[in-house]
Amino acid sequence: MLGNDIVDLNTAGKDSNWRRRGYLEKVFTSYEQNLISCSSNPDLLVWILWSIKESVYKAHFRIYQFREFAPKKIEITDIKIKEETAVAEAFYHNKKYYSKTAISDSFVHSIVLNEPLKFSEIKTAIFKTGSRDYTSLLINKNLIDQSDFVEKTQDGIPNIVSREEGVKVPISISHHGDFLGIIIKDLS
Repeated sequence: MLGNDIVDLNTAGKDSNWRRRGYLEKVFTSYEQNLISCSSNPDLLVWILWSIKESVYKAHFRIYQFREFAPKKIEITDIKIKEETAVAEAFYHNKKYYSKTAISDSFVHSIVLNEPLKFSEIKTAIFKTGSRDYTSLLINKNLIDQSDFVEKTQDGIPNIVSREEGVKVPISISHHGDFLGIIIKDLS
């Protein structure tokens, strides 16, 4: 299954004070706190790690429908950051997740899957918009057909529904600040 999270770095810089007393201890494991304290860019690393944790939560919820966001219980391990990409593994409730994070000057965008090497099966769209008309945005980017639409379950889990085939395709949606990130499992 999949999950994604996007962090608008400008908005995060203005609205979030991760340096306040006790914040790191509530959100990050000792290992993650050490990574942050040793980082040449701790602000960026905080938002990369946060984005991975949010994405893990979304993927885990899609699978198990278990609502608990306890970020410190999500343990990120083996993170490697190279230029504009970070890859890591994470564990939550003894389940392993794989992440890939795109890093830009404006945002970080994490994708998490519960299977390794499946990132090629994911379509990604980043929008700088406040629009909540996901169907139109995806049609305009040619990511879904004209007859497809976005539908959420009663638990709030989004899917693409094909009117022609009656198939539901997993999708993950994330907003923050000026950005919207959407990922879709490619079934073609």
